[in-house]
Amino acid sequence: MNLAISISVFAVAVGIIMTLMWRSIGLRFKIVDLPDNYRKIHSEAIPLSGGYSLISTLAIVLLAGFLFVPNINLTEHHNDILILLIGAVLSIAMGGYDDIRDLGPKTKLLLQVGIATLCYFGGFSIEKFTIPLLGPTDIGMISYPVTIFWYLGCMNAINLLDGLDGLCAGIGLFAFITLLIYSVLHGNDFNILINAIMVGSLIAFLFFNFNPASIFLGDAGSLFIGYMVASMALLGSAKAETVLTIAITFVAIGLPVFDTVAAILRRWSHRVPVSSADRKHIHHTLLKAGFSQRRVVLILYAICVAFAFVSFLLIVGREPIAITLLFALLTLSYVFCSVSGIINLKKIRSRLSEDHLEKQRSNSAAIEVERAVSLFAKCDTTDELWGLLTETMSALELDHAILKFDEKCKCSDLFWFGKGYNEMDPIQDEFNITMKLYRNEMVIGKLIVRQKGHQPLRDMYFLMSKLRDALCTHLYRILKEKQKEDPLKQTG
Repeated sequence: MNLAISISVFAVAVGIIMTLMWRSIGLRFKIVDLPDNYRKIHSEAIPLSGGYSLISTLAIVLLAGFLFVPNINLTEHHNDILILLIGAVLSIAMGGYDDIRDLGPKTKLLLQVGIATLCYFGGFSIEKFTIPLLGPTDIGMISYPVTIFWYLGCMNAINLLDGLDGLCAGIGLFAFITLLIYSVLHGNDFNILINAIMVGSLIAFLFFNFNPASIFLGDAGSLFIGYMVASMALLGSAKAETVLTIAITFVAIGLPVFDTVAAILRRWSHRVPVSSADRKHIHHTLLKAGFSQRRVVLILYAICVAFAFVSFLLIVGREPIAITLLFALLTLSYVFCSVSGIINLKKIRSRLSEDHLEKQRSNSAAIEVERAVSLFAKCDTTDELWGLLTETMSALELDHAILKFDEKCKCSDLFWFGKGYNEMDPIQDEFNITMKLYRNEMVIGKLIVRQKGHQPLRDMYFLMSKLRDALCTHLYRILKEKQKEDPLKQTG
């Protein structure tokens, strides 16, 4: 414990110097976050260089630890250090670029998978679970996806909650304090060194990041913290039961995990991209309730302490009490999220029901389209073709259709109105699809279909495209035959 305290104190001193230095660099090179009066509620440009101060502190104190702490052998841990630092630098680089240029969610996700893959093949992997009554169980082929999911979960959960001064850094601090206690109890000097450095560097950073903040983590810093939490949990499991170490870390970051799950469910139920930003996170909700930024952060710190206490109970082998407290915490969190509107169960049930009905409707619609496509070949006139097409459109729950022929076809336009269609209804929404009809050198015309008061035509275009292709083929056939017959009639 004395070793952990000494390293942390030294890391605090180095961290203060690094934070001051990187704050000046951020301002000088315009690596700053500008207010937008929506999600970014600070009033002036704040440097986004906090992540660089954290990794600088880690590198300096880590080197000092190997030079001056006799219990730690550099050669024994050279592979762990190499992989850990490469992944850390890549996380910082990815987040730093995103702070300046905006990588986009897909690119960021792919890069995170790449970093996690590097760590997996470097020995930072989840390979065994301890299952009750069965003991340690090798998870075999699913080890890789489980490890990737662990890294993605940690990095993004902490990154998503970086919305208030001191919040993300504080959550990281409580997580590393938990991991440090675990390392001390298991006598792992190398893990003590890394976790103690992270504790000290985050304490130093919070001197400047707590409200009112003069420096921000940026994506570089929040992704770095998430990466280090994920990595140290796996490094800590090398001499202990993996499932216990993962569980301890998972509970320690329970707040960001819960907030992330809530955000995913909320955005999915509202049919918006999961990666899109909103103002419905837990801290936003507390701000709307009238709490100040500082008080909101302190409330969330208290919740983090509660989760960390549950982790501590797991560490000392008090699983029944820990599980009971965890259940109580999750229940209270769920009640709060339901009452405040962070999670809307009615919306989630509605989305599930809509998706189920939409799938059924889509399956039956696809069958109707295939049936029509096969029967088009038996039609000899445009009227027969139109009659079959309107039957299919009725089955697809469309309301109105017009087949407008090109003037060269010398055919009258065809109209169809579905049952109950009222063109003059002033309050119903209307969705239209206009599809050009042509085959080879012939321009046939266009097909216009409409639907009133239903879901937007998300999947209908795909189905109508299949109908359009078959319709064009057989309209072309019928019109060509008609053109051949007309000269014969005129000659006769």
